[in-house]
Formats: sequence, C-alpha cells, structure tokens
Amino acid sequence: SSLIDHSIEVIKKHTIDNVFFAYLDNYIAALLSLSDTYPAIVSGIWFHPYALDEKYRWIPPLEKRATYRGRVHRMLKARNQAIKFSHIFFLVPECVTRFKKIAPDIPCARLPDPWERQPSLNKQEARQRFDLPADRTIFLHAGSSEKRKGFDTTIRAFYKIYRKNPAKMPMLLRVGSTHSIKDSEKQMLNELITANAAIITNEYIPEQDFTEYFSAADWILLPYRKFRFSSGILANAIGAERPLICPTRGWIKDVITSQQIGISVNTTNSSCLALAIQDAQTKEIRYDKEFPAEEFSPSQFIQNLRSALIQEH
Repeated sequence: SSLIDHSIEVIKKHTIDNVFFAYLDNYIAALLSLSDTYPAIVSGIWFHPYALDEKYRWIPPLEKRATYRGRVHRMLKARNQAIKFSHIFFLVPECVTRFKKIAPDIPCARLPDPWERQPSLNKQEARQRFDLPADRTIFLHAGSSEKRKGFDTTIRAFYKIYRKNPAKMPMLLRVGSTHSIKDSEKQMLNELITANAAIITNEYIPEQDFTEYFSAADWILLPYRKFRFSSGILANAIGAERPLICPTRGWIKDVITSQQIGISVNTTNSSCLALAIQDAQTKEIRYDKEFPAEEFSPSQFIQNLRSALIQEH
C-alpha cells in the first residue's frame, strides 16, 4: 500500500496518465480498495495467474478467496468506476484466452518469458564448489516445498527407488526449505540422507549461487500439480541446458515436449515419477544449439512490451 500511496503522490505532482505495475497481481488488492479514487489508468504484468482451473482461479489467493476474487472480477468488468485498465500482460497464452472471456474490454497480450539465465560454472566446477559427488546422477528439486510443487511426491519416488534397488540409486539434491512436508515424508527423507541418496541445502542461497546448482545437476525435477503458468525453475534449467521431468499438462509441459528437452509424466503419482527418474538415468537429451530461440530472449520481451504500450497511445 505504501507504493500505491507513493504512486498517487507522483501522479498528482507530475500529471501522469498511465501507471505501469511490473507485478500487477501483487498490488491488485490495494488497487481494489481504491477502485473509485485511483487517479490514473493502470497497466501491468500479471505474473501469477495460479491454476486457472476454476472460476477466478487466476486471481491470487488473498482474503476469502471466493469473495475477493468476485470483487476483482467485478472491478475488471466495471465500466463506470474511476480506475481503468489500459493493458494487462501475461506470460502464458492460456491466461490471455481466459482473461479475454472475463474482461473483453481490457486489452491483454502475452509477453515471452525471458529464459536467458546461464550459470558461470560447468558441471564439474559446480560440483566441486558445492562438494557434490562427481560420479552420481543428480536430480535437482529447487524452490518452494509447498504441495503444488511436488516435493512430497519426489521424496516418495526416490524412496521407492531406494527400497527397490539401493545399489543403483540416483541422488536427490534439494535446494530450498523442507518445512512443508509431512512427518512421514521427513522420515523417508532422513533415511535417504543417511543412505547418501539425498543432499539437502535449506539455508538461504544467494541468487548467483542458486543458478550454479542447475549446472551441478544432471536433471531438473518439475513434478508440479495444478501449476500451469511460467516458472523460474524452468528458466534456470533452460539457461543451464539441463533436461527436465515435468507434468503432463500446462505451459511447462508444452514448452518441454515441443522443444524435446525432457520427459512428461504423471507427476502426482510417485510410482510413475520413480519410473521416469530411473528411465532418465539412461536417457541422453541434448539442447539444440539454437535454443533458446530469439522469441524468448530478454530483448524480445522488451520489444513486445514497448510495442504494446506505444500502441495504447
């Protein structure tokens, strides 16, 4: 709300007509409370549309979900209020299609999600830096441990592999917290750690080091559920040119299968995920030398955004 208040002061001081919010979804709650008094037209990027599977699911889960989403829905559709939206951008095409049905009078478009996040170390250097074994096949699961990111399913999948054939175990490298998992999953994870089948790094990781973990891994795990928009983990994996294991639906699956840079599997089922992990150990996937395409470069992102905003005026 402090940023919203500051923007109002700037608008009044400099007679500004349009305010662009880089993370519009972060400020929509504050704008909602000012829908009849905000003194400028609003545009911005809606980064996190959430699952998109139910009514209003693309709206962030703030306050009481049904009530809040309904209020945002009405605000976007209203024609007789002070606040106006001139353009809203998304990073995945499905959001654009659904948003046009919800608010057809508001221009919306897709921006390419920039994938240029290359690590500075090669695999050998990265493993030496983080004291990781040089002779193991390492699968990286990074980021949040909340249920929709599938860390619980990952633990169960690795545990099944361990119980079946402990002599030929791949290694799970977890970068991020583990506080969201159940006690039973913590017990499995501790057993994997004791058996040298898992390494956990749950302290704060600087951004420059975070990228290097992708270089240290052989495969990147994206066992997401109800997660259909863009992903920073996907961007880092592509930057490091690492193959991925992903769900069977959504934007992430479309990217990975169309570019042939990974395996698509039912990631909500730990047995299916375990089979995919075992299969990945003998599968070689190489990135095309022209990938990522110019379409997904930061310069293309800037060009598309600039063109859309100029057309508005």
